[in-house]
Amino acid sequence: MADRAKTYIGRPYGNVFKTMKEVPNKFICSSLVWYCAKMEYGVDISNGSRKYVWPSDILKDSNTYIKTEYEK
Repeated sequence: MADRAKTYIGRPYGNVFKTMKEVPNKFICSSLVWYCAKMEYGVDISNGSRKYVWPSDILKDSNTYIKTEYEK
């Protein structure tokens, strides 16, 4: 996923999805993670019922897990 994400370096910041099936011209952090997971693994790590992807959607999805926890 990281290698795919690197290919989008330089794209403007913002959440612009006309449809979730096209390559967006802008990303916010959570939409970039979602898009790379979808393209690399065919996994939709979103709520599925909303137009946008939020960090909490990714965290709560059954296809994601916490590898390392950090103390504040």
